[in-house]
Amino acid sequence: MPCPARAGDVLFVSYLTIHGSGVNVSDEARTTLLVQMRDPTDPPTVQTHESRGQGMMLRGVDPPAPA
Repeated sequence: MPCPARAGDVLFVSYLTIHGSGVNVSDEARTTLLVQMRDPTDPPTVQTHESRGQGMMLRGVDPPAPA
């Protein structure tokens, strides 16, 4: 489903959503910020989609690792 956006607009999509945009014809680089959040007591069942920032705490307490 198309989601039109103008310069300066912000879109939030799941990283699993296929998304894209037209060619950047401005003199400014596009800015991308990727934020992934989950409950720290609900670890992934498989180690996929890993990133450099994985495991960083945004807020709260880091629970002990499962035994």
